[in-house]
Amino acid sequence: MDELERIYDFFTEFSDIDDSWIEAYINTITKETAVFFLDGGEICLNDEPFDDYEELEEKIRTEPGWVDLPSKRELHLGRDLAVDFAEENLSPRDCDLVYGYFRRRGAYSNFKDLLHRLDKIDDWYKFEKEETLNSLQKWLAAMDETKYEAAEAEDEDGE
Repeated sequence: MDELERIYDFFTEFSDIDDSWIEAYINTITKETAVFFLDGGEICLNDEPFDDYEELEEKIRTEPGWVDLPSKRELHLGRDLAVDFAEENLSPRDCDLVYGYFRRRGAYSNFKDLLHRLDKIDDWYKFEKEETLNSLQKWLAAMDETKYEAAEAEDEDGE
């Protein structure tokens, strides 16, 4: 599995969980992952239970490459993505329905119900995965750029 697919799998596993319940990290250098489940106190390193909160917190704080996993909202993969899909793949009438769905609760449930009725749900899942991969790829590139700039700054400070 390549790096992007691994990050995609990790992202999709945790991106729908409210940020007040979880903190997820990925090391862009070593590709390690860490998850803190805030409600129950459980922590995991690379999908394995990990006992020492302070040790893992120190690892994340001091080792290079650790970053907070972005949320769907941060990557603009929420409402806007569904609306983009609707505008590209549905009739104007159906787009109006989608706009209305996202003005009230239950938007995604209603949106997916509509896609099932229109036999477009598989197209949605393909679109969602492609756009998520694109967004994660851009995010990783930005992380690499940030690492590069930080390394340059360290080099300049060391001269």
